[in-house]
Amino acid sequence: MLLLLLVLLVCPVMCGQDMSGVGAITAVVSDAAGGPVAGASVCVRGTARCGETTGEGVARLTEVR
Repeated sequence: MLLLLLVLLVCPVMCGQDMSGVGAITAVVSDAAGGPVAGASVCVRGTARCGETTGEGVARLTEVR
């Protein structure tokens, strides 16, 4: 019983993800005339975090380190 209690108390601290330094990026992609570019790929260099722009040329990437 004591071991179970210790696991329940310690695991959230030891098993949880470190969320410090996590944020979001919003990007706006436009063409040479200043119009929105829909369907453009937007990626964070060096990661697998990618997204696609909306019809308004906006992409939002979350949980970025």
